Amino acid sequence: MLKFGSVCCALLASAGLFAGGFQVALQGQKQIGRAHIGTPFLSDASNIYFNPGAIALLDKKYSFSVGFSPIISSAAYQNEALKVQTHSKSPVGTPFSFYGSYKITDKIAAGFGVYTPFGSGVKWEDDWAGRYLIQSIKLQAIFLQPTVAYAISDKISVGAGFIYSTGKVALKRALPLPVG
Repeated sequence: MLKFGSVCCALLASAGLFAGGFQVALQGQKQIGRAHIGTPFLSDASNIYFNPGAIALLDKKYSFSVGFSPIISSAAYQNEALKVQTHSKSPVGTPFSFYGSYKITDKIAAGFGVYTPFGSGVKWEDDWAGRYLIQSIKLQAIFLQPTVAYAISDKISVGAGFIYSTGKVALKRALPLPVG
């Protein structure tokens, strides 16, 4: 029993250690305001991302959600041996989202979402200590998601969507070659 309790405590304690990396969870402005607990709520067309079946339960025939959230980030590296600290010059990230839904009948709805769940960048000084590992990185992913939903009853619906993702990565490193 002690082992089981120890494992459970370790798992719960590590929950805060998950890193999102380049994940940008800014899909839907109402969802951001609700701290992303909006999956069970009928908000607007941004439900395409969180709960595709919910668009069949929306009251409006048309629903749209558009969002843009600039990200201004920074990072710092400190060389413990030399006590030198270097700060990144990160470009402004530009995640966006657009969702639209249309109720075809009282029970059937269709929608489309275009959003960026991943994307950001970091740029370091040309002479920083880790320049041979990385000088700059830029990641961008755009997801396109057509969705259909069917309302089984006033409270239950199902939905399905296909996600097409396109993306690009630009990674720049210094080469350890002598000058001259």
